[in-house]
Amino acid sequence: MFCGNVFFWHHFREDVDRKKDKAMGSNLSTLTCFTRDRDTDGYYYKAKFSEDGKIGEGGCREAYRGRYVESSPPGGPKVGTQCVVKFIKKKYVRYFEEWDPDVITHRRAKKMADMFNSVPKSDSRTVQVFIPAIAEIQRRGGFYLLFLFNVAPMGKEHKYVSIEPYLSGDYKKFNDNKGGTDKHSPLLQAFSHWTFYKSAYKYLLCDLQGVQRGNEYLITDPCIHSEKRIHGPTDLGDVGMLKFLRGHKCNSICKEIALPNNTVEYKPSTSSGSMYSFQLTEEEVRQNVEMDVSIINRMREQRIEEKKLKHVKEQEQRLEEEKINDVKEFEEVTPSKSHRPLPLDIGIATAGFVLPVVLHLGLNILSNGRRRDRP
Repeated sequence: MFCGNVFFWHHFREDVDRKKDKAMGSNLSTLTCFTRDRDTDGYYYKAKFSEDGKIGEGGCREAYRGRYVESSPPGGPKVGTQCVVKFIKKKYVRYFEEWDPDVITHRRAKKMADMFNSVPKSDSRTVQVFIPAIAEIQRRGGFYLLFLFNVAPMGKEHKYVSIEPYLSGDYKKFNDNKGGTDKHSPLLQAFSHWTFYKSAYKYLLCDLQGVQRGNEYLITDPCIHSEKRIHGPTDLGDVGMLKFLRGHKCNSICKEIALPNNTVEYKPSTSSGSMYSFQLTEEEVRQNVEMDVSIINRMREQRIEEKKLKHVKEQEQRLEEEKINDVKEFEEVTPSKSHRPLPLDIGIATAGFVLPVVLHLGLNILSNGRRRDRP
């Protein structure tokens, strides 16, 4: 639908006209199809980037600076602005299927951030998580011989890329997924700890990186460790959760939002950067498969007991409230002792009813007697 020949030819001619090499051919940029999903502003976008626009790489991805070049429908506000386009490195492509685990991770991370932002705390800064858009490659960049044949294609093993807005500013890694933390960002460390506790120790959001801009942390490429290891190759499962806890010291924000104190022995990671599930040791893989991380399991058991006790208390409180309400309703229809009628009151009330009846009957008897006495 979005990768028609008209769009291809338009952008092909545009690049040829701009970068024309009169001799043998031209270096052309990579062009994407329209993004698979609408952006938050309601538009689909195309992006363009070139190999010489590489701005960085991580353990698994390469990042290129590009530009939004077209929207559907036309008039998208991002057209003409910078973006970041990311490839999965060749040797790790098999661990990703159309970037789906990555998108799911970002969506869940955004939901966690929105919930955390609503928690009352003294630090008013908020956490915003960008959800990348996924697009198929329409035309691969490279050197086009005679402007037609790509003899040096860029990223020929890739079918999909992710696209997100370019973040200007001081890009930082605030924590990673194996226990490394930045001591100067206590809010984000508390955020990671909060996701672990709030999810009953089933999920832990970490690998927080991005830019602080004003009163916001703008976050990209987070990682979620999960009990079932459902969030792609950076999800290290229970082992990853334990690695985070070994690198986390509870701070004033953890205490302020009533998080339980982290009692795991402090053994922070000595290396920086993300770790991937295929880099775990055989013992760590076994622990994840058999769910044999005793510390994490004990935490889950304790959390379950806490929830049970809380449920019991809530039930007891609800029953007590129902009893109080029943008593109130009973008192509304049953007069209290102080308002019950006294015997004298009852006598007066009875006399007031009986005397008229007796008088009426007496008068009737007298009247009937007189009639019988008449000749």
